[in-house]
Amino acid sequence: MSEVTLTQANKGMKQTKPSQLRSFAAPVFGGLEAEERVVACYLRAWGAQFDVDAFVSASPLSCDPVWRRGDRRGAVRKGLPPLHDDSGLTTLVSAAEDLDAQVDDAVAFLRGNQAEVRRLVSIPEVERVILDLGVAWHPDSVAQFTRLPPELLGLAGNLNVWLEVSHYLRAPDSEA
Repeated sequence: MSEVTLTQANKGMKQTKPSQLRSFAAPVFGGLEAEERVVACYLRAWGAQFDVDAFVSASPLSCDPVWRRGDRRGAVRKGLPPLHDDSGLTTLVSAAEDLDAQVDDAVAFLRGNQAEVRRLVSIPEVERVILDLGVAWHPDSVAQFTRLPPELLGLAGNLNVWLEVSHYLRAPDSEA
């Protein structure tokens, strides 16, 4: 199993469990707010010459969003051009916010879709395939540690899939 540890800056601070946290609202993926989509696990693939439409049309994977080179980015981030310079796809692997559940779902996804992931990785125009696990980062945390199990590392490694852990700023639920 995986493990997330939130370390508080001061010993006297209230310890907050990840399940007690919520996201700041920020637009991502087609205008959905962060708390709707951010903390989850996704498989992403891209490449400047990747024919994403050909892959998606022949794939059993549900890919959303799909972007094409020259498309306008949904949200422009500092340092990135307003238009995509590559084509790519994202597929939801786990909608769970809990990292342990994401890891379990990712292992099941990689096992159940080995042939399709291997096909995606083997396309010469695909520059990178990443399994991105999203975890909450509490604003009062000084450090956060993420441990991933050897089973997930081995599956991803054998498929030449990179692993990424994205840390998203989270705030305690506000009192009404």
